[in-house]
Order: sequence, then C-alpha cells, then structure tokens
Amino acid sequence: MRLLLQAALHHRRHRSLALFTLLGLLVLTVANQIEMLALGLIASTGGQESGNQSPLNLIVRTIADYLHIELSFVWLITFLVFVSIFKAFSLFYARYATQLLAIRLTRDLRLQYFKHIQTLPLRFYQEQNLGSLCSRAVGDAGQIASSFNSCLTNYLQTPITLCGSLSICFYLSWKLLCVIFLGLPLLIFPILILTKKVRR
Repeated sequence: MRLLLQAALHHRRHRSLALFTLLGLLVLTVANQIEMLALGLIASTGGQESGNQSPLNLIVRTIADYLHIELSFVWLITFLVFVSIFKAFSLFYARYATQLLAIRLTRDLRLQYFKHIQTLPLRFYQEQNLGSLCSRAVGDAGQIASSFNSCLTNYLQTPITLCGSLSICFYLSWKLLCVIFLGLPLLIFPILILTKKVRR
C-alpha cells in the first residue's frame, strides 16, 4: 500500500486529485452521519414529553422545532429529499474521484512498466514468456486499480467514520464508549486467531 501511495502522489496532478478524493470521502462520511440523523428525526418518539433529554434527542428536537416538522409534513419530506440528494451526490463524487485516481494510477504504472520493459536486453525476452509479461501489464494493473479503490475506502474513510462515531458515543455517554472499548478486543481477538490459522 505504501508503494501505491508513493506512486499516486508522485505527480503533482495526482496530488491534487488525491486531495479532492480525500475531500469527497470526508463529505461522504458527513452525508452518512446526516442520513443517520434524518433517520433519528423520523423515528423520534418525542423525548421532550417523556423527560428523556439525551443529547441526541435534544439535537433531533432542535432540528424538528427549527424546521417545524410537527406542524408541516411538507418540511419533513423536503428535509428527507435534501438529505437523500446530498447523500447521492456525495456518494457519486467520492466513487468517481477514487475511480479516476485509480485509473490514472494504473495508467502511470503501465507506462512505467512498458518503459522498463523496453530497456531490457533481448536475452530477457528469450528467457521469459511473452504472454505472462503482457498479462502482468494488463491484468495486474487492473487488479491494482481495484485494490487501490478498496484501500482508499478502508484506510481513509473507515478511520474518519470510526473517529466520528466514537466522538458521538463519547458525547452521548462515556459509559457507552467504555463498553465499546471493552467489547472491541473480544471481537478482534477471535479474528486474529482465525487469520493466523488460515496463514498456516
């Protein structure tokens, strides 16, 4: 992954595209959180009446009072349409930017590969299979592009989502955050054991 990132950030145009990709992933994370807030707004059971004033209920109540959702059903539909359009646009932009960055990275890797192949002596071509060299140039570069897409999602978007979710959990209840941190090793430990058994 480190070599892929070095190749991606080698050219100046890739750096600006990588910055826009990171921005798109940040906007997508915000859109996911707004979508969860909209679902909380729909499922709000009126925490004000029951006396349950958690911070999340307070936020949902504030938005509902600001948009006058209880008075007008049209405002609720307008808010949900806005949230869905924002989520669709951010999802499209994030996927488009990551795919474009992966395609340009694949193109540069293929060019570097072909430039290197042209510098090799003729004896190399007599010893190596020409079909395998061509399949590496075509097939491996495509696999690199797809793996780069998944790596961007796993290494950039997931930590941002995790940090945002943990900060919201801490804001809602620090006890809940302690339960999550105590339960997380119980989830990760069996996965680590299984991966070690699979590698053997």
